[in-house]
Amino acid sequence: MRIISGKAKGCRLKVPAGRKTRPTADRVKEAVFSAIQFDIAGKEVLDMFAGAGGLGLEALSRGAEHAVFIDSGDEAVKALRENLEKTRLTGKAEIKKADYTPALLGCEGRAFGLIFIDPPYGAGFYEDVLDKICRYGLLEDDGIAILEKPAGLQVSYPEGFTESRRKRYGKTEIIFIAKETVKKHE
Repeated sequence: MRIISGKAKGCRLKVPAGRKTRPTADRVKEAVFSAIQFDIAGKEVLDMFAGAGGLGLEALSRGAEHAVFIDSGDEAVKALRENLEKTRLTGKAEIKKADYTPALLGCEGRAFGLIFIDPPYGAGFYEDVLDKICRYGLLEDDGIAILEKPAGLQVSYPEGFTESRRKRYGKTEIIFIAKETVKKHE
């Protein structure tokens, strides 16, 4: 796993040992960031179930203003801290080592331009996470939530959110979600 572009381009990231963390494949990450390349600069980023931080770090490397990383795993947070130091992006980051529910509640009152949602595939957190993001007002009006999930798994969105784009990469599906009042992302 590496940083693809920006200030930390080419930097290899540490990935926690074991099977608890499933990093986003470089080709999937590259496709996601190609689609949002003009939506990153100056944004506040929320990286849910961050693991080693590959998505949030990529956004910071490409000009995002600040990132909040949420993960409850000891090994994941340890790798994330090392990756922040290695990329020299520590000053632009905040780590919340907690389960997602209290971590999201702690973000209430903040709005993020980009939210990456990549929970453990078998956990079934998708609808609950999206509901909390909606309820706590965490997505900016023109923001984008990017959901990574197993292809074929159906996910429903809270009222006020809509799917603006969907791409499949092998067994992985990426869904771009926006507020309904905002023009769809193409």
